[in-house]
Amino acid sequence: MASIPAANSRLGVVQDLGPLAWILEDLRASLTAAGNAVRRFVWDEKTGASAQADTGELRQARQKFHQSAGALEMVGQQRAAKVLRSLEALAHKFVQWPDMCNDDAARRVERASRAVVDYVEGVLRGSQASPVALFPQQRSVMELCGAERIHPADLWHSDWHWLPVALPGAIEPLHYSPTLRAGLGDALLPVLKTLDAAHATQMAHLCAGLAAGESSLEARSYWTFAAGFFEAIALACLPDDVYVRRSAAKVMARYALLATGQAASLEAAVQDLMFFCALANPPPEANAPLLQAVR
Repeated sequence: MASIPAANSRLGVVQDLGPLAWILEDLRASLTAAGNAVRRFVWDEKTGASAQADTGELRQARQKFHQSAGALEMVGQQRAAKVLRSLEALAHKFVQWPDMCNDDAARRVERASRAVVDYVEGVLRGSQASPVALFPQQRSVMELCGAERIHPADLWHSDWHWLPVALPGAIEPLHYSPTLRAGLGDALLPVLKTLDAAHATQMAHLCAGLAAGESSLEARSYWTFAAGFFEAIALACLPDDVYVRRSAAKVMARYALLATGQAASLEAAVQDLMFFCALANPPPEANAPLLQAVR
């Protein structure tokens, strides 16, 4: 399956930070100007300085976010740029529905902009912080945008390609059937409710069996990563949050598609599972053969 990417420092890759350093001050100035434009619009609306909403300030902010995101993409900071793309989308919403732009919205814009600048400064200082650290600010912006998908894996560096993962030990192949589907559903419910360790272990074994029974590289890889994911839950190596539960819940939908032979795109689903398998950090003494295989 997908090879889990390591940090550049672990790969021995030296990133040229010169271009990033060159754009830092322009980035800071541009994001400050965008935030000030949003704040001026809010102030004008509160004080009645304009009889009719003038979205010129908001259009200016949207353009600043667009340019800043493009600059970060050009110097290889695609994940940080995603936060600015979210701000660009939010500014576009403000232009369409000016009533959305209020004090709370302006604070979200300012916090997200400041977080991006702080992150870039950290990269230039040699910080190994992951861009996933920007997720709280991005989530705050995307929630206001009404985005359909909001997930920390989208800020994770994950350039990968399909590679087979050797399943550990002798695992009995399982095949799609109504009985197996019912067993998956019964095991999954306690996991969704309380991240129950025993049932998560059961899910890991069932997913590993499905992987062993698959001939398609993509489907086999999906079930292998799902097995590692549930093993990580069983070992309490993942946070008890909505994102873990959502990824767990989606397993049944993927099962339904694969069981009927439908050609489903699995990249996004595997991206999320891979993120959690990389996030999980089992102690050395833990019995985690499936998780270790995918890691």
